Amino acid sequence: MNSKIILMVIGCLALGASTTWWLDRHPLPLSGHFSSASASTNQPAKSTKADDDVPPPAPFKPPASIQEMQDQMAKILSLPPGNARLESTLAAFDVWVKAYPKEAMTWAEDKLEGQERLEALQSGITDWAEINPSAAAEWVAGMAEDNSKQQVIFSLMSAWGAKDGPAAVDWLVNNVTNTDTRTSAAETLADAWAENDPEHATNWGYEYFSKTNDANALQAALSHWVEQDVQSAENFVEKLPEGDTRNVAFTDLAYHWAEKDPTDAIAWAGAIPDTSLRSQAIVNAFDSWSQWEPSKAAAAYASIDNADTQADAARVIMNSWVNSDAVGASQWLGTLPTGTPKDNAIQEFSTGVIATDPTSALNWALQIQDQDTRDSQLQDLGQQWLNTDPAKAVPWIQQSNLPDSVKRQILQNHSNGAEADSMSTNAQASQ
Repeated sequence: MNSKIILMVIGCLALGASTTWWLDRHPLPLSGHFSSASASTNQPAKSTKADDDVPPPAPFKPPASIQEMQDQMAKILSLPPGNARLESTLAAFDVWVKAYPKEAMTWAEDKLEGQERLEALQSGITDWAEINPSAAAEWVAGMAEDNSKQQVIFSLMSAWGAKDGPAAVDWLVNNVTNTDTRTSAAETLADAWAENDPEHATNWGYEYFSKTNDANALQAALSHWVEQDVQSAENFVEKLPEGDTRNVAFTDLAYHWAEKDPTDAIAWAGAIPDTSLRSQAIVNAFDSWSQWEPSKAAAAYASIDNADTQADAARVIMNSWVNSDAVGASQWLGTLPTGTPKDNAIQEFSTGVIATDPTSALNWALQIQDQDTRDSQLQDLGQQWLNTDPAKAVPWIQQSNLPDSVKRQILQNHSNGAEADSMSTNAQASQ
């Protein structure tokens, strides 16, 4: 039997389409977990009426021994690399890890490479954590300190957090010492925990932030609470003691509330007594709203009665709008009165279109009223254009209405950069 035929057979197995003749010749005992239904999550099958009439295959049996599964995995790994082998490897490993989790995970860590190794370890630890999270966590603690361990920790925290948040927290704070890994793992844990228990997950996120100054876990949990019960989330936030943690919770509540009901979120934010916190919460609500409905957020923008808040809101609205509809964004920009809010909006708009329409970006930037802001923005935009298309940028800048001082600065910076690149190239060539 050549490799192509083996590949086709293994592929059928990965999709759960077992046949008697193949099992007689190549026994690969699998458990009932990997059926055609579960395989479809990895590789959607084309459904036809004939397919609907075919009954699902009988459940596969779990491996009779560790050696038997190792032998079968060795056959799969003898196939050429590619998606078919990856799917077959993960399908067989998914069954193996449920029967012999520790042995399967150790084998994957030692024998697999690249994408197959990482995906098998992540899916395997998720399955193991659903069965015995403490044993899975003990195995993870013994992994070599590399990127794959970091990714496996995230998968462990997601599965364990959904199952038993407090136990997952206890393991996290006592076993994960790397700051970056712990930050992301805490956020993953809180996100999974809050899907089923947002109140306790948010309370822990608040305590964690108070101790570590890391707000990610609090924000992840609070977003679920707002989605499920905004009134309870509001009551929780308003009872927090004053301080940075409370401020983050207030602004984050406004952001996620605006995803559900932007007008109510803005009204709530507008009633916050503290002036600075009120402004931040209002801007966050507009930021959230403009992700989905920038034109409606822009229409409501005029109702903001504080100039500084207006300026910040104009910036976040334009930042979202220009990336999804530059034409609509430019039309709104033309309606704004002269002032800091319009200057902020022009900065965001010109930055957003410099790559696709550099002359429009520079012409808009010329309309910025504040001279220091205008000159700085023109220099940044001009330099970006020169870096990508100097043949068009140089003559346009030379003949433009840009201030002479700005022209000289842009072209001088570009000339210095080109000279430095030339010197570097010559130095490398002489070595």
